[in-house]
Order: sequence, then C-alpha cells, then structure tokens
Amino acid sequence: MTLMDDVLEELEQRHTYLASTYAPFYMCSVACHLFNLHNQKKHIYFEGRNLPSLRLHLLFVAPPGWMKTYFLETMIRGPYCILGNTVRKTFEATLTEAGLIGTIGNVNGVVCVEEGAAKEYADGIIGVDEFSAITRMMNTQHSGLLDTQLLSLLDSGYAYKRLAHGKIEYNSQFTLWGGVQPARYDLTSGMGRRFCFLLFLPSRQDAENLLTAWHQSKGIAPDKGQLEKLWRKLRRWKAEIKEIEKLEFDEGLLEEYKALGIYPFEGTLFDRLLLGWTLLKGVEKRVYVSMDDEGARTLVNREIAWRRQISIGGEFRQVLKLIEDAGGEVTRSKLMQDAFMLGWDLQQLVETLRLMERMRLVRMTKEKVVLVGGDR
Repeated sequence: MTLMDDVLEELEQRHTYLASTYAPFYMCSVACHLFNLHNQKKHIYFEGRNLPSLRLHLLFVAPPGWMKTYFLETMIRGPYCILGNTVRKTFEATLTEAGLIGTIGNVNGVVCVEEGAAKEYADGIIGVDEFSAITRMMNTQHSGLLDTQLLSLLDSGYAYKRLAHGKIEYNSQFTLWGGVQPARYDLTSGMGRRFCFLLFLPSRQDAENLLTAWHQSKGIAPDKGQLEKLWRKLRRWKAEIKEIEKLEFDEGLLEEYKALGIYPFEGTLFDRLLLGWTLLKGVEKRVYVSMDDEGARTLVNREIAWRRQISIGGEFRQVLKLIEDAGGEVTRSKLMQDAFMLGWDLQQLVETLRLMERMRLVRMTKEKVVLVGGDR
C-alpha cells in the first residue's frame, strides 16, 4: 500500500465524506511542502537558474458548513489529526497583517520585535479557517498592505516591511491552506494564480450523504495503534524526501498541458500537483515526474474543471448546479429551500438570480426558474 492508501483508509474509518476526492490534494501539498524545504536547503532543482519555491497552497471553496473546516482540522489540528507531530503546523481562525508578517513597537524606549505566523512557522503549514477573513482585512486601515505582503510570501517566500522603529525582513517557506465561501472570493486577483483550488458545490443528495456520514462517525474513538503506524510511515517518507538527489519533469508534459488548455500562469501549479502525486507513490533518489498514470490524470483534470467552474463565479455555478440537478428547471420555493441549505438568505438568492437573468443564464417565471436553452 502507498502512503496515500493508508491515509484514505484512516479517513474512511472516520467516515470522512468524499475523502478520495479531496484528501489527495492535501497530501500532494504536504509532499510539495517537504520537498520544497529540502530543495531550499540542498539546491537540487532550479528553474531559469533560479531556486523556485515549490509549495502547493490550497484554497477550499465551499458553502458554510460543507467540510472546509473539517478537512483542515482532520489533517492538522488536535492530537489525532492525520499529520500528527510529523510536520510543523498551526491552525488560525484569522490573521491580520501584523499577525502574519510581524511588527516592531517601542515600549518605554525599548524596541520590541513581535514575530508573525509566517516567521514562527517558516517551515510549517498554516491553516486558516476562513480565508475571507484575510481578504476583508485587505481593505482595513491596519491591514492595507496585507495583499502585497501575502502575494510575495505565497510566491517567493520573501517578507519585507519597513516600520518607524526598524524593518522586518526574512524568508518563509510556509504552506498555506485556507477555506472560503463561493460568494466571497474574487479570482481576478493575483492570489488566484498562487492557489490550487478545491471546489465543493453540494446537491441535496450530498446533504443526505454528509448527514449520514456524520451520524455514522458518532462514537468512533481513535485507533491509536493504526495512527501510530501511519505517523511512523509519514516520518519515514519525510526522511526519504530529504535523500532526493535529482528532480526531472517529463518533456512530454508541455504537449499534455497544451492539449488540456492549461494557461501559462497555471503551468507551475500543475507541475507541483504532479510532483506531490509522484512523491506519494514512492520516493527514490532520482524523482521523475510525468502524467502517465490514471491517478495523476484524475487530479489534473479535476483541478482544471474546478478552476474553470470557479472562473464562472462561485454563486452562479452553485445555482446552475442546483437547477441542473432538478432537470433544468426548478420551482422558486424549491430553489429557496436549497439556498437555505447552503447558508444563503433570501436577499442573496434573489440578487444572484436577477443578475443571472440579466446575463441570460436563466429565465424566471412566476413559479419557476429555468436554464436558458433548457426550457421544458
């Protein structure tokens, strides 16, 4: 069994819904995180004669209550999380600019440097429960520079901030995992290029399945023996990654990417996703990355589909899915019930539908909402 098989077995015994869909992305991110730390130290892989930061940051896009926090907590929070004590990590509810970057103050004539999470966990994984809490702070008086600072940190890892009492300057190779609701994220920002997106647009059937999974999980205690076995395997895997001497990417990936319609700014993201998957299958001193197995193609195609759906707009895509699941048309009352299931209020639904109607995505009658082109 591969390491990924062991992780999925543990998650299935926890009755984790859609574990096989989302868990591989988290584990690929862990693999890239560990290899990047190794590469930053040993300098075995370069791009354009520069040392790249090969981290795979994740952003889970889903309505409130639909497993964003669950996956973060299951992977990195608490004594029984999947990663255990194998990787440095922290779970943050929210972050200000000062909380992320750090700050310098003067207390009674003494200059005090207060480190931020990026410095404290420079070699760790930082999980942020609701990423929109950060994006909101970009518009506040005290966090107006967070956008620029975060983009630099996510890309190269460099942090620089000059203050009245001195300057903060360091390099951090933390990996960021976050969650956000579909209605709250603007993919036109530079952050869209720096994240691997996970998307969950639930249906009524998903609601029933997730409720069943939650019910089945009640009363199930951790299997400490199985967890210790998994953690030992993770530690061995981590040690093996530190022994890698060479990394190569298949020359055929370029034509694969062109055929799939991958954009230039997405190429490095898919390289990292494939690197993570390759390391999960097994580690050798010479790592050769390709897209020659079904698992790799599944991850790449899934990520492409998610990114394209998100580019349409999370709210629009969610409403379209609800109508499609109903056969192309749905009563207003039924759509309202489904919207409440997603944590929407009536005003949000009405405003979204009106905008979709102006864009000719749907047609509304007194009783129904119908997909344009799907009139019955």
